[in-house]
Amino acid sequence: MNFNENSRVKIPALLHFTRLGYSRRGVFLYKFLNDKFAYEAKRIDPKLAKAEKWEDSLRAYKPADYEMLLIQLGASTAQLKPEHFLSTLYGRQNEADFAKLLDKTLVDIAALTKSCAFKMPPRSTAR
Repeated sequence: MNFNENSRVKIPALLHFTRLGYSRRGVFLYKFLNDKFAYEAKRIDPKLAKAEKWEDSLRAYKPADYEMLLIQLGASTAQLKPEHFLSTLYGRQNEADFAKLLDKTLVDIAALTKSCAFKMPPRSTAR
């Protein structure tokens, strides 16, 4: 087996979330959102694709640069902040209210994505 981020962090995290009682569908969705975000961020910034730990590289972004990345992601990709990354939650899995933390994370992602994806320009009344 090739040891990489998937084998060291993501797969054990998903297994642990499932053991804690989260439905496979919710865990799958959460993993999909993280993977899609990572794929698109690496496509936009090739330095992230070459980084040993892309999440750490993103955490080092200046706020304006991170915001620009989120804008470039487009509406088909969830908007994640560093505290939403899978590795961040995995590191906090032993906290007493972890279930609430995961629920809050999914709600935050939904709220951020909705606020970014559904900003429509005003309609012109001229025809």
